[in-house]
Amino acid sequence: MSPTLSSSNLSSSNMRQHLQEMSNMMRELKIVGHVLNDQQQVQAVVRSLPRGWEYMNAMLTHNDSITTFVDVQRHLELEEERLMAMSNHPEVNMAQSS
Repeated sequence: MSPTLSSSNLSSSNMRQHLQEMSNMMRELKIVGHVLNDQQQVQAVVRSLPRGWEYMNAMLTHNDSITTFVDVQRHLELEEERLMAMSNHPEVNMAQSS
């Protein structure tokens, strides 16, 4: 069975794992002769975002500085780090009352 990106809305345990799986699929597609250009790679990753990450779709799609898989990867990994930092320090989200 050859990999398909259209059906790759993967249930990843984390974003880094999801991105690694997407990279592996793109590599496998290249091996069998189906090379995706940069725009197709970006679109494939955006369309495959796991549940809960859909909010990143517009930012990734409409940001002119995001043109390659590496760009998408960097933004998603930074967002994952931001979310993890917020969950480890919930007091950051709380307003101080006086």
